[in-house]
Amino acid sequence: METLCPNEPFRFSAQAPSGSAAANASSEDLVHQTRREIQLLVREASDLVHSCRDAKAFWPAFLDRVQRATAANSVSLWQLNDDLPTELQRVGRPAVPESDTFSVRCHAHLVGEVAFRAEPVLVPPTSEATEPDEAANTTDSLAVLVPILVDGKSEAVLEVLMPTGGGLATQRGYLRFAAQMGDLAGEFLRTETLRQVRQDQQDWIRLGHNVAGLHRSLAFDDTAAAIVDVAAATFEIDRVSLLQRDGNHWNVVAISGVPDFDSHAPTVKALSGYVQHRRQTDDGAIWPVESIDEASDIIPVVGLLPLGPSSSLLLQSTGGPLSPAERKRWLAFADHATSAWNNTDRFESIPYASLQSQLFTAGGRVEGSRRTLIVAVLIAMLLSAVAMIPVPLIVSAEGKLEPVDKQIVYAPRDAMVSKVLVAHGDHVQRGDILAELIDPQLDQQIDDCLGQQNVLEQRDRELKALMISMAGKSSEERERIEGEFKVVQQKRDGIARQIRLLQTQRTGLTLRAAQAGQVIGWRIQQELADRPVRRSQQLLQVVDPDGRWVVRASVPQERIDHVLRAVDGSDKPVDAQVVFRSFPNQPINGNLQNVGLAALTAESEPATGMAEVAIETADLPIRQPGAIATVAIPCGQEALVYVAFQDLIRAVSEAIGVYL
Repeated sequence: METLCPNEPFRFSAQAPSGSAAANASSEDLVHQTRREIQLLVREASDLVHSCRDAKAFWPAFLDRVQRATAANSVSLWQLNDDLPTELQRVGRPAVPESDTFSVRCHAHLVGEVAFRAEPVLVPPTSEATEPDEAANTTDSLAVLVPILVDGKSEAVLEVLMPTGGGLATQRGYLRFAAQMGDLAGEFLRTETLRQVRQDQQDWIRLGHNVAGLHRSLAFDDTAAAIVDVAAATFEIDRVSLLQRDGNHWNVVAISGVPDFDSHAPTVKALSGYVQHRRQTDDGAIWPVESIDEASDIIPVVGLLPLGPSSSLLLQSTGGPLSPAERKRWLAFADHATSAWNNTDRFESIPYASLQSQLFTAGGRVEGSRRTLIVAVLIAMLLSAVAMIPVPLIVSAEGKLEPVDKQIVYAPRDAMVSKVLVAHGDHVQRGDILAELIDPQLDQQIDDCLGQQNVLEQRDRELKALMISMAGKSSEERERIEGEFKVVQQKRDGIARQIRLLQTQRTGLTLRAAQAGQVIGWRIQQELADRPVRRSQQLLQVVDPDGRWVVRASVPQERIDHVLRAVDGSDKPVDAQVVFRSFPNQPINGNLQNVGLAALTAESEPATGMAEVAIETADLPIRQPGAIATVAIPCGQEALVYVAFQDLIRAVSEAIGVYL
């Protein structure tokens, strides 16, 4: 196998056949026309890289340009997997028949070996492969394989299958041209990766914002409709259905965008039958892409998620299978939906009427004389009246003091901490250097790019000198020099952009304060100096002591409904009182800002609700992040008996609901 020299530019060359002068002229015109067409296709491929197309639209168009420019039998994009590479896109005839599993496996091993070596190669057809794990070109074409590199790592492989024959110079031309196309594809992958990261962040933000709508009601129908409608709107999916098990049958409870539906309609019955069939063998999350009924036009299923042991969420879409990132967001949504659904189920199962009937019967069994009965009745009435006196309902929760205006400093990439210039408690100004990191691998990448830039600049000067002395040269020679000059210019621009990107990353290794404030990080000198750190690892914090502060409190799940009712029933922020453990005799007032449901704390602790209380900075007796405080939230007034025995009432109600 032959390896590409990356600094040698691609040139098209052709030899005119012997014959008459007219034939020579015609052949030369054909060569010029072919060169112009190829250059146009190369420019189109370069324009595609810098367009706003996504991967689904980019790869077919890009592979088409490569095939037309090379007149290849086929051009394929191979995706790298944990096991063997798979062919993701192809333009042209199949390289190997899919039924020939032996040849397909050998060819996939060849692609994997090229990706591992990270160097372009040219492989002639191989007919002596004897083992399925042997790397071999099992096609009848000349295989030009180019790894698509992103930051020095193979992310995919570009394969160009050319007709056999041709001299060594022609084969070198194929290899150089394919390598240039691989560089363009690598540039697209880098851009596409950044775009996907930004899109993924936006999707998570939208998910976090929308899931709050799942907990706005504890009514059965409202919660079911909220789950399917919020899911359909958040993920922009065609249809989401919520089904609940009743014995051995699954009933459709809600369908996105359909307020009312006939449970006996054929489509609704088909949904129920499909989920019933699937849940007989698998109770977890599954991601099939299949039709419910081949004979009908029902939207294909792309996912089935459990919402507890007796409910499931059915996902239908015409957009094909869900990506791994989409599946991860769906699972997060399913966790929130399960919590909302369970809260609704528990709320709906409380038998208030049954409980009152039992209490009345127990209180009516009075024995003795009439006087005793009258006294007992009067006492009971008096106690009932006292029990119904409205008293303030206060929800207490433990929380921690946290600054709003703070900077959490993370490691921008895997690196080594060379200097830590601050210590815990130091005051810094905006722009002050906090720590310095080094990354030898990044420095090596910059040096390599600078070396390539020097080579290209030298070649650029040589070509400029040749262009100055073009007098007396043939038109073909002038076009060759001009074409090579343009290619060198494009490479120089690409290397320059890469150098700027790498230098920006190296500048980011100098960690600076984004705001003025105080450094929070216990023993950061001992913990970080001269030690490796991982990307996104938290190193320290910079806190503005004079900025805004809040207390984030964990509200027990059995009290969060009181807080929600207080927030919904008030037109202004709900007042709360905060007492710090270090200053028990100095209560301060604050305002309840945000309330969230089902926040996870630790694996060994149950989920709790979260309440955020804003406090005036001047009123704080202590300005230490993490200071423990108790928050008292007034939630209106309730009957004295309920305030005094609400835990018992809840426990009895839940017990009665279980056995009824």
